[in-house]
Amino acid sequence: MKKRKICFILTSHIHYGRSKLILEELKKNKNVELQIIVGASAILSNYGDVLSLLKKDGFKYNAKIVMTLEGGSTVAMAKTAGVGITEFATAFDNLDPDLIVVRGDRHEILSAVIAGAYLNIPIAHI
Repeated sequence: MKKRKICFILTSHIHYGRSKLILEELKKNKNVELQIIVGASAILSNYGDVLSLLKKDGFKYNAKIVMTLEGGSTVAMAKTAGVGITEFATAFDNLDPDLIVVRGDRHEILSAVIAGAYLNIPIAHI
């Protein structure tokens, strides 16, 4: 039986903390190839540096998405989302996941969802 490639998107420190148990179960499942994409504020040291936490916890990430424009304005958020769509589309094309799992509803997650939808990849939302 072919392993199902499940791609988990992490875009913030809090999403990692709330998803860690799910990630551990997916990692243990012999029928799942866990893929992790980390982006947005999750890769910025000012906001918790999830890359270091993943390493400490024994997880590997498959892609790092640099997409965050500072400023907090609606224009910065729109531009961040635009960059994110481009970068997530490339990552998904390279990883070819069977399912994308997202948590939350901010503009960073919207980027992943839009890219996945255009590539006809099913999306699970927590």
